[in-house]
Amino acid sequence: MNHAAINAYIRQHRDTYLGMGQMITPDLGNWTQVYSRTAFAILSANARFEVAVAALAYANRHRGQVTAKAFRQYAMTPAKAAWVNALPVGPAILDKVTRQVGETYHDQRLRLWDTVYGLGLCKASFLTALLDPLNADVACIDTHMQQMYLGNTSFVALG
Repeated sequence: MNHAAINAYIRQHRDTYLGMGQMITPDLGNWTQVYSRTAFAILSANARFEVAVAALAYANRHRGQVTAKAFRQYAMTPAKAAWVNALPVGPAILDKVTRQVGETYHDQRLRLWDTVYGLGLCKASFLTALLDPLNADVACIDTHMQQMYLGNTSFVALG
């Protein structure tokens, strides 16, 4: 693996990535933006990106009333309908998933892992990063990225 080439690429594209990070950063006071990121973290597990986005559009239109039958068209497991329906609809989602005063990002992801149905530790890390993409010091790394950046695909337990 050529670390110098990776670092050069990152430096060359830094402004582009910062702009993208700013673009996807939610307003943490806007419950619909926070709800959407949370639902996407649930829906994107073991799903193609395009399919998860389509399922999210449905979930956003039917908050709290998603049916397993409707989710079949997106190849979502029935449990995902229940997990998305378990999310608070309205400002209560803010207290449930946003980082609390004095809470580290690591502590936030552990809390999300423990309290949000449908999130494993990796997706809890993903949600933590989705909620604060420019500052969160946790990451969700898939095996492709692990091979590219770390040179292996062996899993290491975190948390």
